[in-house]
Amino acid sequence: MEKELLEKIPELPGIYIMYSKTGEVLYIGKSVNLKKRINSYFSQKKHPQRIQNLVNKVDKLEYIVVNNETEALILEANLIKKYKPKYNVLMKDSKFYPFIKISKDEFPYINATRKFENISNFEYFGPFTENKLPYELVEIIQKIFKIRTCTVLPKKACLNYYIDLCSAPCIRKISKEDYIKNVENAKKVLKGEIEEVVKSLEKEMKNEAKNLNFEKASFLRDSINVLNNLKSQEQYIFDPSNTVTADYISYSINKDFINFYVAHVVNGKFFGKESITLPKHEEKPLETFLSNVYLINNYEIPQNIFTDKDIIEETKNFFTKIGVETNVSIPSLERDVKLLGLCKKNSQIVLAEHESRIEMADKEINDLCKLMGINNISIIDGFDVTNYGNEIAFGSSVRFINGVPVKKYYRIFKIKTIKNQNDFKMIEEIVYRRYKKEKETKELPDLILIDGGKGQLNSAIKSLKNLNLSIPIIA
Repeated sequence: MEKELLEKIPELPGIYIMYSKTGEVLYIGKSVNLKKRINSYFSQKKHPQRIQNLVNKVDKLEYIVVNNETEALILEANLIKKYKPKYNVLMKDSKFYPFIKISKDEFPYINATRKFENISNFEYFGPFTENKLPYELVEIIQKIFKIRTCTVLPKKACLNYYIDLCSAPCIRKISKEDYIKNVENAKKVLKGEIEEVVKSLEKEMKNEAKNLNFEKASFLRDSINVLNNLKSQEQYIFDPSNTVTADYISYSINKDFINFYVAHVVNGKFFGKESITLPKHEEKPLETFLSNVYLINNYEIPQNIFTDKDIIEETKNFFTKIGVETNVSIPSLERDVKLLGLCKKNSQIVLAEHESRIEMADKEINDLCKLMGINNISIIDGFDVTNYGNEIAFGSSVRFINGVPVKKYYRIFKIKTIKNQNDFKMIEEIVYRRYKKEKETKELPDLILIDGGKGQLNSAIKSLKNLNLSIPIIA
């Protein structure tokens, strides 16, 4: 970036837009002092790998001066939603403690999961602070209540029916009324209303022991232990009076990064979460996080937000800036204190995992850059082909950005031009097809990795030459 241009940038609030040589919008940011912020990117100090990758690609820079911080905040959010720059993809965490979900089908099924889907199709129970517990509990519920775990109702009974883990509603071995009754009993257990169930199991266990059926008695004993373990967990979901709708925001910090965590609770039920890790030196990282959740992702802002004492004022200021009235406070009720503590615990875990992952990724990327003799590798594409005899053949391509798989860029190709098994020609075809399109959209990688040897590599190189592309490539 030209020194003269950097010196002319005003020391005023505004937003800045970074472009690549091809005109692609790489990054959009905001600052209360544009000159100071923009110049920090192009100083001589060493940046983290992700930031350096961005700086290496910047060819053009624009900025827009605004009247105040609020205007910069709103304008940044609107432009990010419009252009979706790839370097504005924040370091999000997809993990959370597991839940149990029960579907709302005619004959509901039960599963343990870490993934939240449409809440109108499922009823969720949790989160469970002991990771193994929900999976064990699903097994126990299967054995006690014989609820199916298959996501699609089959046309004939599966193995679970024959080993006494399912009542086989698929072939009507149980009436709908009795099946739903079992589901409702399972829900009572999951809500913590388990005293009656435990007493019944204890009675049955004693009877089985008297009849010398020790295997069944042992199973019932284990079932009771799991249910008592569940009962002993201090889970807000088991408070039947809890109908609160609120967001809970906590954070954790280390020497390099800061992680923010928000849990969305609707009518006492966990509805979802956002977890984002940012460099600690980021200008107003909490504001960046809140903007991403409530402005860019348009998550509905609840009437109540609970947060840690040391970030409450900054959180209040954010909502004041965007003109939203919401009650931001420190939790006082025990259930709210516990849930905020759960967010804090999750945030600490995510931050520790993130730091370890970043350190390893930076080392590996630096080693790869040295090996390849290039300065920057942030986007890597991988290719492979597979054959099923001579009749069916497919190719696939995956993409990693800053060491993270980005599935929206994954592609599957049905081989069109090759009739017989020929890996070389198939690689040539799928590489050509992928980059013929992406050459136009300018979404090209920094490195291509081919699964194969010299023959596959030469085939891929041939396709790049036919497209007049020069991209580092290895096999």
